[in-house]
Amino acid sequence: MRFLFVSPPHAGFDRNIKPQPTFTVSRIPCISGIVLASYLRKFGHKCYVVDGNRITHQFGKIRHLTYKEMWRQATKFNPDIIGVTMLTADFYECKKTIEIFRQTFPKALIVAGGPHASGDPTSTLTQIPELDGVGIGPGEEICLDLADGNKHISEIEGYAYMDGGEVFFNKKRYIGEDIDKFPFPAWDLIDGHYYSELNYETAFGLLTRSLPVLTSRGCPHACYFCSSRWNQPLRRHSARYVVNLCKHLVETYPINTVAFWDDSIGIIRKHLERICELFIESGLNKRVNWICQLRATHVEANLLSLMKEAGCVKIHFGAESGTNRILKVLRKNTTLSQNVKAADMILDSGIGLGLSVMVGCPTETEGEMRRTIDFCECYPEAHIGIGRFCPLPGSPAYKEFVEKGILNPETVNWELLGNFSEAKGPYFGGAMPKQRFQKFLRSAQRHFWKRNMDNLVRRYKNEYSEILQLCYPKPSVPKRLFKKTLPISIQNIVKKAVSYVI
Repeated sequence: MRFLFVSPPHAGFDRNIKPQPTFTVSRIPCISGIVLASYLRKFGHKCYVVDGNRITHQFGKIRHLTYKEMWRQATKFNPDIIGVTMLTADFYECKKTIEIFRQTFPKALIVAGGPHASGDPTSTLTQIPELDGVGIGPGEEICLDLADGNKHISEIEGYAYMDGGEVFFNKKRYIGEDIDKFPFPAWDLIDGHYYSELNYETAFGLLTRSLPVLTSRGCPHACYFCSSRWNQPLRRHSARYVVNLCKHLVETYPINTVAFWDDSIGIIRKHLERICELFIESGLNKRVNWICQLRATHVEANLLSLMKEAGCVKIHFGAESGTNRILKVLRKNTTLSQNVKAADMILDSGIGLGLSVMVGCPTETEGEMRRTIDFCECYPEAHIGIGRFCPLPGSPAYKEFVEKGILNPETVNWELLGNFSEAKGPYFGGAMPKQRFQKFLRSAQRHFWKRNMDNLVRRYKNEYSEILQLCYPKPSVPKRLFKKTLPISIQNIVKKAVSYVI
């Protein structure tokens, strides 16, 4: 079978933006497509990827692929099956892509997968009638069943489809824990050299040449806002597989950083320790740096020391809020004191720190939002990412809001629901007027963006001075985000933040 994987351009990116250097455009590869394709090729199926996120130049301007160009690439391959990975923010791009491909390939089987389709397969199938079905959960075995063609769609476990206006769900597929059977992602199907070029706005590695690696799949936690449970159960590659994959990328592409994209690489501590040990034993820690995400509860001094020796240069974690009450609302199973302790330990270890927080959570007051800002101000060296509360399809919050009639899948703007950063998106806080909240969030985002860029300039002003002049010519003068006077001593700020118990 000829299996085509399609990654439409991400929502929010203009297709023909103003002239600027290519390294200023965020590069996020369609990792799911090349992971699935590598497994299908193992069994003799032909695969191709249409990568809508690969930018090009035209008349001096940067732009992503147009739908016409995507159609031309697909026509040359002439697929039997078309798979589209859907993120909530990209729903309308995916829908338009599917409509175009249905007209061109009326006999092809078109299926959707990924977080959005798995999180709400019913609305996906009803709102995109051109779809033949949805793969729910991990897609390797589902795609293989479709490609082999030995089973009727009603027999494919983990597959949903519509018949006669009604949505049918086949029984849940058993997901084995052995994922070392999957070959390395098929980077040859997309432009790996493009994604590994110097970029100051990658998913994690600012001003790095980096590519992503997954050491595991799934997350055992169930945060109120997160949809990661669609990819359950937790499975992991062996440490040897992970290190060999990193070696392969280092030897194939000019990267200086590996970005581990796991929800939390430290869920099983012994596994992370073994990866670190193999990085050191193989000498890979001398050839490449790496960055990752951890939960605050996984941070421990001895582990940080080992990670640093193994080449870890930055750790991100989701602090989410500066108050214990909102952390409970978010079902984060962490406390403010744990977040403070984790952040302090990471910085003390000499590893860079990244923090992500959100505001506009259900029942959150303006005072609580400001305390989240206060918490972030405790760490001027950290890279801060701030967005709004967003109940993604498949999350506990999404299910609850739909059942209560707070959120209607038929009328919601998926692009804004799936975008954590857009201040103009749906607001579920209620304790602050919407317009005031939007102004608050925009101010906070501008403030921390400027601070992040100032830190970047200070760190790389000698190595990448010309690039930084193009990207960010005038570092800002540090300003307080709000009129509220913060304590001068960072230590006092931290103590004050820990004392907040709402």
